[in-house]
Amino acid sequence: MPHDMLLEYAESNQHRGILASATHSCSARNPLCGDQFVLSLRIDDDRIAEIRFEGRGCVISRAAAAMLCAAVEGRSQDEVRAMTEQKMLEQIGVPLAPTRRVCALLAFHCLQDAISGNPGEHEAPAGGDT
Repeated sequence: MPHDMLLEYAESNQHRGILASATHSCSARNPLCGDQFVLSLRIDDDRIAEIRFEGRGCVISRAAAAMLCAAVEGRSQDEVRAMTEQKMLEQIGVPLAPTRRVCALLAFHCLQDAISGNPGEHEAPAGGDT
């Protein structure tokens, strides 16, 4: 995915906001670069019926959160649990340094926490490892 597509996802409002009808949520933060946001989702009949994110962060984390929301809306929880970090990084489509991989995977890990029943705050590892 070209860099301009990352910017387009990062600036998109399509999956922005907080769902008032959320059944699951999780907050996430990356203390290394200041990314901070909340994922809220509504699960109906084991499927992610709606998902939104709200917050601030670098282009990579915002684009990744928007891509993730688009990719999982309508999918079952089992399909989402089966997603891998590698697939998420492939969806980003540009080579990323280890510290940027943390940004790209922040929403992914937050979503996994939310659907696994660990809805607290997901904090990226301080060392930049995922």
